[in-house]
Amino acid sequence: MPGSSTDWRLNAVPRPQVWEKDCSAGGDREILRQGRAWLCVDVNYENVGLRSYYERLGFEMVGEVSGESPHPTGATPDRWRAALYQRLST
Repeated sequence: MPGSSTDWRLNAVPRPQVWEKDCSAGGDREILRQGRAWLCVDVNYENVGLRSYYERLGFEMVGEVSGESPHPTGATPDRWRAALYQRLST
């Protein structure tokens, strides 16, 4: 069940082309080896290309979250928004 000890969440993937290889080749084996069932990723909501990328890998959008993020210069706080994706390991 997502959000429990059976999920494995990634908050950042620096190089998606490497992640795609790991996700399809060995990522699922590692997730299952750890006794987990779900792979979850949080994606910047405005990044349509990255969201499409995860959808092509079989992830399903299951929700979204947003909140305030302090501006690095101390100016007016900004807002962030993320799409929440998950996929059952195979």
